[in-house]
Amino acid sequence: PGGAGAFAGVFWGEPARVLVGARSPLPPLDPARADLVRRLNGWPRAADGLAGRLVSETRLDEIAVDYAKGCFLGQETAAKIRSGRGPATFPVLLEVHPDAPGGAPPGGAPPAGPGDALSTPDGARVGEVSDAVLLDGRAFLAARVGRRFRVPGRRLGLVARGRPFRATARRFPLFGDGTLEAKTRERYAHAVGLFKEGREDEAASLLEAVVRDRPGFPDAYESLGVILGRRGEHERAVGLMDRLLEVDPSSVMAHTNKSLFLMRMGRIEEAEEEKALATVKSFEAHGREALDKKSAQARERAALEDAARRERMFREVLGIDPADPVANLGLGEIALARGEPASARQFLEAAVAGGAPPRSRLLLGRALEAQGERDRALDAYGKGVEAASLAGDLKSAGEMQARLDALGKEKEGE
Repeated sequence: PGGAGAFAGVFWGEPARVLVGARSPLPPLDPARADLVRRLNGWPRAADGLAGRLVSETRLDEIAVDYAKGCFLGQETAAKIRSGRGPATFPVLLEVHPDAPGGAPPGGAPPAGPGDALSTPDGARVGEVSDAVLLDGRAFLAARVGRRFRVPGRRLGLVARGRPFRATARRFPLFGDGTLEAKTRERYAHAVGLFKEGREDEAASLLEAVVRDRPGFPDAYESLGVILGRRGEHERAVGLMDRLLEVDPSSVMAHTNKSLFLMRMGRIEEAEEEKALATVKSFEAHGREALDKKSAQARERAALEDAARRERMFREVLGIDPADPVANLGLGEIALARGEPASARQFLEAAVAGGAPPRSRLLLGRALEAQGERDRALDAYGKGVEAASLAGDLKSAGEMQARLDALGKEKEGE
């Protein structure tokens, strides 16, 4: 349930409330705008050229398939592709840079359209455009592209219709991860920002919506209770703290705030009881923290022992073959974790030279950064993005692209 006459649901991957037999206080959703959400979040239609493709080559693989439940025709093949390097081509969203032809003026045409081929300036094939969308003056192309071109955040020089332009690769969906939890945190953060600006009424209204739509989200109860207390609505604030305790029975602040509200209402005896409960739960929380700390120390000791065991094993391998890429990668990773970048760099350079997996370049870049060698780190990350993309290791490619972006901004700011 999502409130009176409503149900929680999903609309093109976005959390939504579906009204049943009730009038909405909001204006009707514009069908054209709704279709923009569908297209920019990558929800395909039957007419979008899905026939004849494996599911692992389409967005359905991410939004409509659960490989852990049951089976379907072709699942074995699709699962092998998914767990290997990934499909040769896959849909991505390309955000056209504002200085690209047609990329800046509101209402202007994007630099390519459905069916157009994309290539690099030197003529290498990139993929094919499946959709072109303008949103508030920003141009986007949905396209099926090869492995090396679908690293999120990667800036690409492209050619379509004989004209060059630049774009940045984005993952679908454009509007975030689409989960209700993520949207709830977004709304909560916005409400806190409104409160800090002194816009209490707007903050309270938004927090009430969060509590209604996500009754299991504890932070909203506490913040809304504080606002109600400031307004003098102590009875409602006490009720909110009771609801918070239903959601989080270990909450110390629920009892602390409730004690304060009851005190202001002149209910001194009840306020003292809540204060005592807050003290007890605070002691219980400290006890849990002590146990957590002890467990963390035990895990740290186990990790150190495991690192020492692995180090002995890798050194034994290097005693037989000094160029072994796996052993050099392992020792480089251990040295980097110990805060020894010079030693790590030596091992990781040997690992890269020996053909270790692309992740070796990610670690080498970190070691070079730790030594203050930013330009060499940029080179390692740049080559690493290319290698990881071709190998289908998009996680490492994405991490290296993020470091490239961060270091590039630092360089521009100097």
